[in-house]
Amino acid sequence: CGRRLRDPLPEVTALFNAEQDILSLKLHEMQDLVPKEAYLERIEQFLITAVSSVGVSINQVIPHRHMHGLLQFVCGLGPRKAEELLRALAARASHGDSSMVESRAAL
Repeated sequence: CGRRLRDPLPEVTALFNAEQDILSLKLHEMQDLVPKEAYLERIEQFLITAVSSVGVSINQVIPHRHMHGLLQFVCGLGPRKAEELLRALAARASHGDSSMVESRAAL
């Protein structure tokens, strides 16, 4: 509960998953009248804009699993590339390399 109050964006982005948990959030009493695909597309666009406005610190995201959902909304990544990036960084850390990303070239 405290994470949601302190930083709600990672919590909301985590709901945008394959199970479409984001649909369980009732933001308006008439949202059920909007076609599901159009609603999901609009929410996705909003989350991309919000994440772009706030920014994401990759070094903060890596150790905190609840923040991993943010990466799928970074422009140019999407869900598959974000997951692959997290896998690559975790593999690098398991091989003894530093888990901190010092530059873009380190990605």
